Amino acid sequence: ITFSISSGSGSATVNPTTGLITAIGFGTVTLTATSTGDTNYNSATTSQLITIGKSTPTLTITSANTLNVDGTLTATTISSVTGGRGGAFTFSVVAGSGSATVNANTGFITAIGSGTITLTVTSAGDTDYFTASTSQEITIGMTTPTLIVTSANTIVVDAVLTATITTTAGHDIGTLSYNITNGTGSAIVDPLGVISAISAGDITLTVTSAGNSAYYSTIVDQLITIGMTTPTLTITSANTISLGGSLSAITNTTATYDRGGAVTFSI
Repeated sequence: ITFSISSGSGSATVNPTTGLITAIGFGTVTLTATSTGDTNYNSATTSQLITIGKSTPTLTITSANTLNVDGTLTATTISSVTGGRGGAFTFSVVAGSGSATVNANTGFITAIGSGTITLTVTSAGDTDYFTASTSQEITIGMTTPTLIVTSANTIVVDAVLTATITTTAGHDIGTLSYNITNGTGSAIVDPLGVISAISAGDITLTVTSAGNSAYYSTIVDQLITIGMTTPTLTITSANTISLGGSLSAITNTTATYDRGGAVTFSI
């Protein structure tokens, strides 16, 4: 007995010897079985209408299930459906203790907050396959941002400089704190990062981010050189005197802490 398939509204293949039928397209097909005949029997044939129903494919997410805050990941999914059928994939994310965004069409995930999220992938379905979906829990870990001091690394005595910081973090990394370690020079810094130079030489500025639920605390140092400056002297005593009279010259200076050296006078 040999077997053959005639496509109708559906499609299938059949092994002509074993009769193993593989359904391909939704609809109906006609199976024909034929006996070849022998010395006692003529050839004979019979047919059967077979209805092929739609099927639900199996989806499997094969991409990683971990990433860190500010990290990215493109979700990859395989389907039990062959030949590119089953409809397009769409992607969505449900926040849990963590948070992320996803491009619904490409599956490109951007991690925002540490914790867990649930990624869901859905196939749209088509004429042969029902829609299907699968989910994966993804764990988002904390990360350590990079701090960069972008303000100047030079200043002069009695001047002020406001420290400015940039970070690789995509979101708030917690409060910044500032500290000065005096070296050959000296300075002070306030809680807003305003540095006041006191004496010439080198100092080290240390900036620390407090961290939060998404980011670990991190530290950056910058060596700052404080240069000498030229003070401004102002004579404040009178600029008139009588012949034979006397006058004590009085001066003011912008130098602080009684520094700048002794003042000498000449006429």
